[in-house]
Amino acid sequence: MGKFFDWLKAAKLDEERPIAGISKKEIDELAAAQGKIVFPSVYEEFLEDCGKSAGLFQRDAAFFFPEVKDLKRRLLEMLEDEDIEFTVPENAFVFGAYQGFQFHYFICDGHTDPAVYQMDDGGGAPEMVAETFSSYIQKGMAQYRDSFYQKS
Repeated sequence: MGKFFDWLKAAKLDEERPIAGISKKEIDELAAAQGKIVFPSVYEEFLEDCGKSAGLFQRDAAFFFPEVKDLKRRLLEMLEDEDIEFTVPENAFVFGAYQGFQFHYFICDGHTDPAVYQMDDGGGAPEMVAETFSSYIQKGMAQYRDSFYQKS
């Protein structure tokens, strides 16, 4: 297991639901589903550790295989439905969605740990929400941990 698995266990997010990764074949299938993407190495590591399930982390979001395969299409539909003028870069990989109106993506351009952007149905320009995918995951895990284990 890799660092993402270790981070989940350290945050105590490995309870109630399993942590389960995906195979190299499934990783290739996922990359092809959004346009022959070459994933950053950090995202491949994430998928190998927890591409199907990450315990309590992101359990309320579209974030895991196979559902993530369809997220770029869903983002494009939202942009069209909301009449938002934004062109999703061809090398963007949409890896997460929340309630069908907020999408997270990174650009597959050779960076090993790319910045993460958020696009939502508010119509504004995409916003960088994390300088790296790793920091996005760490921050998210801390938020989930805090919501599950708040001190009274």
